[in-house]
Amino acid sequence: MAIKFSAGTSDFAELQETPGVYLVDKSLLIRELFAELDKVILLPRPRRFGKTLNMSMLYQFLSNSNSRPWFEKLKINQHPELMAELGNHPTIFLSFKDAKQTTKQETLDYLAGVMSETYGKFRFLEDSLSPSQKMVFTRILEKKAEGAELNRSLLSLSQWLSTYSNKRVWILLDEYDAPIHSGWQYGYYTDIVAFMQGFLGAAFKDNSYLYRGVMTGILRVSKENIFSGLNNVSVYSMLHPRYGEYFGFTDPEIDLICELGDLNQEREEIRDWYDGYQIRNIHLYNPWSIVKYVSDREFKPYWVNTSNNFIVKKLIAGADIDVKQSFEQLIQGQSIIVDIDEHSVLPGVEGDETEALWSFLLFSGYLKVMGVENIGTKARCLVGIPNLEIKYLYQDQLSKLFPSTFANNSYLSLLRSLTSGDILNFEYHLQNYLTTSMSYLDAGREEPERFYHGFVLGLLVSLENTHQVLSNRESGDGRYDIMIIPKDKNKLGIIIEFKACRLRNPSEQDLNSEADKALAQIETQNYQAELKSQGIKNILKLGIVFYKKQMVIKSA
Repeated sequence: MAIKFSAGTSDFAELQETPGVYLVDKSLLIRELFAELDKVILLPRPRRFGKTLNMSMLYQFLSNSNSRPWFEKLKINQHPELMAELGNHPTIFLSFKDAKQTTKQETLDYLAGVMSETYGKFRFLEDSLSPSQKMVFTRILEKKAEGAELNRSLLSLSQWLSTYSNKRVWILLDEYDAPIHSGWQYGYYTDIVAFMQGFLGAAFKDNSYLYRGVMTGILRVSKENIFSGLNNVSVYSMLHPRYGEYFGFTDPEIDLICELGDLNQEREEIRDWYDGYQIRNIHLYNPWSIVKYVSDREFKPYWVNTSNNFIVKKLIAGADIDVKQSFEQLIQGQSIIVDIDEHSVLPGVEGDETEALWSFLLFSGYLKVMGVENIGTKARCLVGIPNLEIKYLYQDQLSKLFPSTFANNSYLSLLRSLTSGDILNFEYHLQNYLTTSMSYLDAGREEPERFYHGFVLGLLVSLENTHQVLSNRESGDGRYDIMIIPKDKNKLGIIIEFKACRLRNPSEQDLNSEADKALAQIETQNYQAELKSQGIKNILKLGIVFYKKQMVIKSA
């Protein structure tokens, strides 16, 4: 038996009116929302996990009395007390999902357009408004509203609609954080956060005309900014079991899809490719990938190809050595323990960047939770890669961004031991590279220091995201060979001076003597002056002497 999905359609009414389209029944979400005690809730989920479709379904149930035949076919029909609510609630539904503009003004123009379109659905209110209210209504409708009027436009509409209907209003806001993600990506984060704080605060805080507010997005972007003062927002993220089964496909839903679509033989491969998401004891499949696979009958990464994955690429490229090593563990099928903050700002904005990175990847669908331990306001989570689809994304991106780093675990350890001041381990790994990666003939006879200098400098290139690596610059009374300047001034600054021993068959004592000379040169030439001028107090000095594939390191 063929099973037909309509990929890319997130309008509940359109799906109901299209013959033969299969719809996974998520209507009991409505029951959960009516049982909700909190006035405003936020349901963060990864992109294309059914957020817009669910909000569209809720909108039709609340506001459209003609939608009864659609819901009589769904599970919600088993609850007559809820079916009595169908079509009886004034509801405002808007979505910011297309907020992908590159400047603040373009984004404000886009939001003005969304509000204009939303107001257009309520033109019947105009006759009930006062002359001054009509003027505001018209300006918003004609996209001429600015400043406070645009900021209060959602609040104003809820007030007028509530007064007209003599009922409090539902507000459904889909992808509320899309403008903020664009602001982060294109450099106007602070400005758009300031606007959104006022816009959301006016509509959802102390709004006596509001019955219930429901928002979806990817993240609760910042407790300090976006939701400042909005202490009535309850957040049910991927770490909370409530509402867990309503976004993504569950095991029983996949079993039925496989049965109806004659896919039972592919059931395990479907699990390997698209399963792996988990909200406590609820296992979830990526709904977009399932829909696409059922249509195409080909295993490939559908979900990860729906976006350019800009943010993920940027986060991985900017990660420090420890984080990159964690990614390597993940790709090898291991799990890692990370701290997650549900209220985390976007990485690079403020706070703990590493914590924000893991939080973003988890809530965006690039990691799965395998265990949770709550520690104060944060969660310590055991996480892993959800499935093959995401694994292949990581492998592809990591190999492009820093191929040498992820090709060799020893390389990661070399960099980490150097930047942490673990010289024994650094010497071990560097000696290993000398032994396995070069011929001593490569060093040549004329200027062997230049060869070893370039060899080590090449190994340090992947530090560029966390350190500034400089070569042959003036500092103090001379020119150092290599200086490694940490971007975090509290971390270790490093000066390296190279020597190539020119003696024939030198003894260990000879090599140690040359290394001592290298260290002495750093000291007498005052190479550390540049580091000190930048406020770096923790300085490591390394004298490294080479003879063919032999090496000695002295530190101070």
